[in-house]
Amino acid sequence: MINIGKSKNIIICPKCNFANTVFLKQFNMKDVIICRGCKRNIQLVVHVNSYIIAERKIRKSINEFRESLKSLSNITIKL
Repeated sequence: MINIGKSKNIIICPKCNFANTVFLKQFNMKDVIICRGCKRNIQLVVHVNSYIIAERKIRKSINEFRESLKSLSNITIKL
């Protein structure tokens, strides 16, 4: 099982434009991160249900990918 909460995302600091890496689960917890560029606190804000919607889309994509792989297992390639 894939832990979607550990998927990495990039947040650009509004003050110094530094690219900070955060985990998806930090959004759900409305965590505060410290910018690695300017040391400013950045409050992560989740818009209504956006975390849940993103998680569903990711899970759906993973399931579709698995199904695609299953259909490929029936193909025989001759060289």
